[in-house]
Amino acid sequence: MNIKSVLIAIACLNLFSFAQLPTLRIATKNNQTPVANQVQNGNNFCPAGTYSQNMMQQDANASTSGGIGYTLPYIEATETELSGADSKYNFSRKSPGIANASDSIRRRGNSTATGGAMGGGMGGGWGGGQQTQATKIPFRIKFDKKVAMFGRPAEKSWALLANYYDPSVMQSYIAFYLGRKLGLDFTPNGYYLKLNVANENRGVYLLTDQIQRSDASVNIDKEGGWLAEFDYHCATSTADQKRFFHTGSNRYNLNTKIREPDLDDLPLNQSRQPDGTCLDFVKTDINALLDKMKENNFPNNGYRDYVDLTSYAKYIMIQLFMDNQDFNGLASSSTLLGSNYAYRNKGEKIKAGPLWDFDLACGSSMMGSSFFTNDINEQLEPRHPFYKRLWEDPVFQAKYKKIWNDNKSVFESVNRSGGLIDSLTNLIAGSIQGNVASGVSNVTEQSYRTHTGNLKNWWGRRITAFSNRVNQMNGNDVAETAVAQALVNSKMTCREAVSSSSKASSSSANNTVSSSSSSRPSSSSAVSSSSSLNNGQVTLTCGPVQSSVEKGGTIAEPTLSCSNNVQASNPQWTGRPQQNSSWTTNPQSTTTSYIISVTATCGQSYNLRADCGTVTVGAPPSSSSSSGDITPIMPKQTVLNIRAQAIGNVIVLENLPSNTKIELYNLQGNRIYSANSANSDVLRIGVQTGMYVMRATLGSEKKVQRFVVK
Repeated sequence: MNIKSVLIAIACLNLFSFAQLPTLRIATKNNQTPVANQVQNGNNFCPAGTYSQNMMQQDANASTSGGIGYTLPYIEATETELSGADSKYNFSRKSPGIANASDSIRRRGNSTATGGAMGGGMGGGWGGGQQTQATKIPFRIKFDKKVAMFGRPAEKSWALLANYYDPSVMQSYIAFYLGRKLGLDFTPNGYYLKLNVANENRGVYLLTDQIQRSDASVNIDKEGGWLAEFDYHCATSTADQKRFFHTGSNRYNLNTKIREPDLDDLPLNQSRQPDGTCLDFVKTDINALLDKMKENNFPNNGYRDYVDLTSYAKYIMIQLFMDNQDFNGLASSSTLLGSNYAYRNKGEKIKAGPLWDFDLACGSSMMGSSFFTNDINEQLEPRHPFYKRLWEDPVFQAKYKKIWNDNKSVFESVNRSGGLIDSLTNLIAGSIQGNVASGVSNVTEQSYRTHTGNLKNWWGRRITAFSNRVNQMNGNDVAETAVAQALVNSKMTCREAVSSSSKASSSSANNTVSSSSSSRPSSSSAVSSSSSLNNGQVTLTCGPVQSSVEKGGTIAEPTLSCSNNVQASNPQWTGRPQQNSSWTTNPQSTTTSYIISVTATCGQSYNLRADCGTVTVGAPPSSSSSSGDITPIMPKQTVLNIRAQAIGNVIVLENLPSNTKIELYNLQGNRIYSANSANSDVLRIGVQTGMYVMRATLGSEKKVQRFVVK
């Protein structure tokens, strides 16, 4: 790690020392304040047997209310203004004030969002739990259109972290800093400001990226990628329940919330509700990894083909070093996790991250105690069985040890004199007066500097204890590949959908997918079906696809899979179209469809499943015709849609049009790779550490992108 770059970043913070933080002012309609609404019978939305369900049931037994949950409704934000920042970042905007198209704000989070105890409300908690009275509330702002903040790429949604349990208000910022320095993908950025909502000063907040799929946050494929959160909290409604599943006691008891794909992005079923079956592929991926980790011949059983161990080593290291209670010590139970994220991009392994929620870390507690030093040697290893299992793999141990020793200087830079903690203290101290934190009703600059001094002391002692423990680890490292061969066929498939989009203007119960009336091509996946066990036979109808304005298109080849993630053997197809077979429609004909059936073997006690291929409706012809078939007009291929990224020592290019010329140059300007893409839309180029420039050329179109491979 280049320590010079670390010191330069810290020096930039010192330029703003002792200045007032910028102010974000959010005016609301009728001066309303965002609220948390109670939901009775909240225990109904918790998976049976989970910690959350048990605690909700205690609440129900005590209050006869059926357990209390919460919803966090948006209210209109009539005007948003950022002032006091660099002049190029200041802005002021007014909400459009149109129903369903206005800027808005709501509370966010879990225990602090309700203003009361964890999972309970003001005045109570689950089973008479300890009351925290979180008077400083985190928020989420959602603009009508994408808005850039502090030079970050424009987004519709932003998070405002209150850091109520963290009197230093910097633990999350430090965690994000470490994540970026260690190279954890999709680590959020953070910007400090003073917040005023509904004419009330709220104190010092950290503005950061919302954890969601986007180009600037979690940049994963929209159909083949997913983002999940392991968290003990429950759904708050029947609709929200579709995003939750519990892996069960035989799979580490992970209460899982599927964050992406979002419910709003799912097709509708016949009841005009988001089709929850579209999320089954996420459950399949996660359960496949957990099943491999549970096998008796772990770790030499191929489980490493499912998971990116480097990302997990970095993620766990930051969580453990900072003693994050949501990771390792929540409610003094080794079976609870909170705000733990995992994700998978199309064709890649499951990775850990992004980092989130570090206000209960570094020895701080919900009751106001902070930066203890008597527990400095505790929780140096995972307590949860899922993460603890990795400690049984010598390959993981070797990676973990190497990453620590390669990056120890980054951790040391945080608390050294003039380092990150000192710089953040100077940045924030001038604006901290009147801030509130757990156990502290009115923070002063003097008390704040005492808190951050205690944090520095804790940090230094933790480095010694942590380093001693890590260097006791043993093992032999092996190189990792980015591609997940074991999960390569995983993708979103919807079994009950009757429309191509949850925002579709029309659909019918006979599984008709209407084509768009615009000139843009549209795509949809038809219904899939599952058979009985063993030598199953699947028969399904793909389509019909309605074609009115737009004529022509292609039907991709249907796919076959087994519930145990292995390839089906001896498939016998009937009525299967060829890969990307074209079809045309006569102006008098309105639909096209095909019926297929297949018999294949998956093995004992596993399901066979066939999925219809994607139906792509072509664009309308340039001139109309009153009779005869119309030649399909397909979407134009373009290099502008190429998705390119460096994953380890591999540069991965996706969405490649056929016959695209790919060239790769090193820093000296020497061309080290040149080839034309064939029929595959994915290309992987192995490289060494360094800086590279990729140039993609298709006809007159060019795309150039630079990569830094660490």
